Amino acid sequence: MTDSLAGAYKFAAGTLVLEMIVALGLLSDSLAILSILGIVFVGVLWLPAAWKIWAAARSEEHDGSMLAAYIVAIACGLVGAACLLTVVKWMATTVAVVNT
Repeated sequence: MTDSLAGAYKFAAGTLVLEMIVALGLLSDSLAILSILGIVFVGVLWLPAAWKIWAAARSEEHDGSMLAAYIVAIACGLVGAACLLTVVKWMATTVAVVNT
């Protein structure tokens, strides 16, 4: 594993740690709604993590051993896309409610 792939994995791990810290707010009654919002907004960070892992895996000279990196990149990308779509949906709903 090269430094670029290791750095990309560290970025993904940092995103996961940040998600877990925000998720701790779900234990509190008063912070739960803010945690739900925060988890989705922090979840958008999975997109750059996926991009970094994908780019690092593509730049490697490998013999097919990068399958795990591609799978992790795809999983991160799907999670990031789902969070981004949720944020867009919330914003569109807010605009629709405010304009009525």
